[in-house]
Amino acid sequence: MRKIVYLFTIFLLAALIPQNIIADVGASVGQNNLSIGSGNSHAIFLGNINSGDELEIDYSVDNNIDVLLMTSAQYSSWQSGNSNHIHSGSDYDDNSDNYVFTIISTDSYYVVFENGNQGGFASDTGNTVTGDTTISIASPSTN
Repeated sequence: MRKIVYLFTIFLLAALIPQNIIADVGASVGQNNLSIGSGNSHAIFLGNINSGDELEIDYSVDNNIDVLLMTSAQYSSWQSGNSNHIHSGSDYDDNSDNYVFTIISTDSYYVVFENGNQGGFASDTGNTVTGDTTISIASPSTN
């Protein structure tokens, strides 16, 4: 009988927790500080983004880097040394920008701030790059 009471209590507590609290724990949409060592990168998991949503990336750092947008499959491949990414959603060899990319297909996405010359055009700076970024996702109005 105690097992049933415990299971029921756990089920009841789980039902009371808003579901987006668990899903958003790893997401870093919003403002983030960046500190990227020479030859390294800083990846931010954006979560699942729907087709047609607008992804806005605003960043400013103290040396030129590459900002690479990737699906979860591309990110997995990138971690193994490949350089696939979404070219039209990326920014290259720059120290600041504010750009909007319309998501083409529903998927889980990452944005990678890269200081290592693996996937873009910026050379490894030889220094730690610091700055900040603000990332937002918006669904276009259907008026």
